[in-house]
Amino acid sequence: MGYKGYIARVSFSAVERVFIGKVFGVRDVIGFRGASVDELQAAFHDAIVLAREAERREAGLPISNRAKRQTPLRRLRGKFEWVGDLDAMRRDRR
Repeated sequence: MGYKGYIARVSFSAVERVFIGKVFGVRDVIGFRGASVDELQAAFHDAIVLAREAERREAGLPISNRAKRQTPLRRLRGKFEWVGDLDAMRRDRR
């Protein structure tokens, strides 16, 4: 199944009695479903519209404040050696 350059694979769930589709070639998992071919096609088109809008918004968003605060810490990555049992420390915090 194709729409606006996107390709989806469709299967049928006998248990749920619906068609289930998954879009390929995108970073996110985009799924859709419908009880009939018409419902499935409409859901596919809606999913693509929403995915395209999300991609546009993602591309235009500035870096978050949290990411800005983490930048100095990220520069230290790999410069220190960890000493101790991290799993044991995590268990002790509970």
